[in-house]
Amino acid sequence: MKKKDALPRKLTDHQLYALLKKGHPTALEYIHVRYKRFLFWLGKQMLKDDFVVETLVQEVFLKLWLHRDSIETPQHMVCFLRFVLKRECIAYFN
Repeated sequence: MKKKDALPRKLTDHQLYALLKKGHPTALEYIHVRYKRFLFWLGKQMLKDDFVVETLVQEVFLKLWLHRDSIETPQHMVCFLRFVLKRECIAYFN
């Protein structure tokens, strides 16, 4: 039985951005699935500890959700994820 609130399997970045701006929690799940491996790879370039990188990636997605109102475009969303992860990795050293 299909849920009424279910989203289509394949959404563009523009569609995900629009849903994120509306506060749709499933949009964050889709964004997480799409970008978690990429962010993990970026974090591993700076830190060698898998557990720490996974934890920081989770915090990045939490910050995306908390600051979703300040995201201006779909491209800004991706830049935000990369920038926040970089700052989290640097902060981990301090």
